[in-house]
Amino acid sequence: MKRRCLSCMREFNIPVGSENDDSVCPFCGFVENTRPKILYHLFPGTILNNRYIIGIVLGSGGFGVTYKAWDSVLGIVVAIKEYYPTAFVQRVPGTKDVIVYDGNKRKEYQDSLERFMEEARNTALFDNPNIVHVDNYFEENNTAYIVMEFLDGVSLKDYLKMNGDKIDIADVDYIFDPIMDALKAIHRKNIIHRDISPDNIFLCDHGNVKLIDFGAARFSDNEKEKTRSIILKPGYAPPEQYQSKSIQGAWTDIYALAATLYRVVTGKDPVESVNRFSEEFVKKKDLLVEPKVYLPEMPDQLNNTIMKGMSIEPALRFQTVEEFENAFNGVTKVKNPYEERKRRLIRRAIGIASIAILIAVGALIASNMYSDKKKLVELEPADITMWIPYSDITEDEAQEYGERITADFLNDYSQVNIEVTVIPSDEYEQKIEEAAASNSLPTLFVSDNVSDDVMKNTITVEGVFNYIELSDLDYYDGYKESLKNEKWIPTGYYLPVVYVRQTNDVDMKNMVVSKFDDVRNANGYYVDEKYAAITAKTINVSEEYLLKERASSSDVLADFADGKITYYLATTREYEKVKEAASGKFEVRPYSANIIYGDFCDCWSINASSGENQQIAAEVIIAYLLMDSAQTQKLLEHYSYDFPFNKTTYTSFLNTYGKLKIVENYDNVRLGTLRYDLSEKRKSGVNMVLILTLAAVAVVAVFVTVIIVRVRSKR
Repeated sequence: MKRRCLSCMREFNIPVGSENDDSVCPFCGFVENTRPKILYHLFPGTILNNRYIIGIVLGSGGFGVTYKAWDSVLGIVVAIKEYYPTAFVQRVPGTKDVIVYDGNKRKEYQDSLERFMEEARNTALFDNPNIVHVDNYFEENNTAYIVMEFLDGVSLKDYLKMNGDKIDIADVDYIFDPIMDALKAIHRKNIIHRDISPDNIFLCDHGNVKLIDFGAARFSDNEKEKTRSIILKPGYAPPEQYQSKSIQGAWTDIYALAATLYRVVTGKDPVESVNRFSEEFVKKKDLLVEPKVYLPEMPDQLNNTIMKGMSIEPALRFQTVEEFENAFNGVTKVKNPYEERKRRLIRRAIGIASIAILIAVGALIASNMYSDKKKLVELEPADITMWIPYSDITEDEAQEYGERITADFLNDYSQVNIEVTVIPSDEYEQKIEEAAASNSLPTLFVSDNVSDDVMKNTITVEGVFNYIELSDLDYYDGYKESLKNEKWIPTGYYLPVVYVRQTNDVDMKNMVVSKFDDVRNANGYYVDEKYAAITAKTINVSEEYLLKERASSSDVLADFADGKITYYLATTREYEKVKEAASGKFEVRPYSANIIYGDFCDCWSINASSGENQQIAAEVIIAYLLMDSAQTQKLLEHYSYDFPFNKTTYTSFLNTYGKLKIVENYDNVRLGTLRYDLSEKRKSGVNMVLILTLAAVAVVAVFVTVIIVRVRSKR
């Protein structure tokens, strides 16, 4: 009889009669059924995904555990990284399921889980000999796992410890040539690693050098400032990485690459970048000691390459890995960055003086040209009352949200006062009805689901379009003419999706729903009545039939999490609740249809009884609510998980909630399904124009005919 050692993964024979005993591996001495040193780690022998047999722990940290494992399908050794943030979860020793703490920690856990899965997706994009290969990734046991190739060898960090803490200059290309090749491949995919350091460079026993750990990787943005999580290693991260909102790109990785080279050749830890900012820095007394001070024999070219790569200002660094590589190999000459900085300061001083003169002259010319445009956004003093409903957050959080979404407006228009009132969602409609009845509606209020009697007291939102930049928004250009005549204007929207519960019978990773029969299985489906209309139109079935055939459920989220319901037909706005109820047990899947029907939400209306100054100010406020800063606050304050119209915010939204990226497959989206069918409305408008045109032609024809008849009769 044979057994496999769960440490070295080699098979060995078991003596007859010893089948029930804990065997000892003859190759490495590992004793069968040895418990892990940390009891919340998975025990050796645990099976994941009906395929992987867990072995010993290779390493662990605050956010995860990496195991050696055996792939029983391919018959190979693999490494499996388990998402296990110790601050948010616990596990009963000897079991598999992760127990997530309640409260705010559950929300933080779910967000971090999304980032963990994004790491898997990012790493899986590459098939490069210098990048660790991801074989598989999946969610199970209320957490997630990444299956990677198993690497025999040591990290560069450990190698340095074992070899005098540094490497000879003549030998560094053995390590850095493959890493530069890996980075070039990553950057071609518009991804930045953001965690280059000796920890994440692996020296394999067979001679390969590989870049590992894509946990901090994100898509780069060469021009736009973007809000990101702060993940970094002190000493290797440039200043922009310490900011939650900054422009990051290839130069961000180049700083870390140069810092790693600095550490390898000098044996000294690089100074933390944010500590290098000081008055002394301007005086050429950077706290970062040049490597040549430690190694006088170092060529100036290599010294300058490292220092340029570690420039505090991103503009002074190499902008691409190719530029860094050419300097590293001596193809292009590099001067000390202090000389470049001095030249730039001189050019800047001259430029500022020139620009000041041009501005002074230009201001005189432009003042007349743009005076009318400025009047469009000049506001008179006004007092604005603003009502906002809230749910799933506290009153204080809702109040803070209201203050934050209006902060930019108030910064630009200090003459306007805004009083924000937040009201629980289950009380909001009644409060609005009472206010309308007593002629005391607020100046500006959220008007989703309010009655027609309330809307009679509001104005059309045509004026808002005077202040909106349509090119910054998705969909608005196409719906502008229709929305201008409405008394509400949306700041968000949602789309139909299918939440698929993990079962043995459903390929939830690849499923696409194209017809009603796709969701009719043994465990059935459930659809909310409020979303039945858009779901029915999308899959081309009657709303009545869709509701009639659905499973019976008093608590759909609980039943879905328990596996009693396989398909939950809802919308993107339910994502957060589904994730909280069934984390690790579901996927979000798209519909395949000629038209995807969605709807507007987070709509705002303006009180018709307000004064003219108040109404104009309210129109400008709504325009600000469609800007990136306000739309981002909806996500940061967890006020809403609806899609933002602002294009910049939309990109950040999808990067944060990766599972919802499936909506990018929706080519033909039609919004406003529950309010009205905009396309039909536009079609009716065209028909009316045609009718009026034909009528006018007919009148002219009759008139001409009458004249001709009269002329002939006179003859």
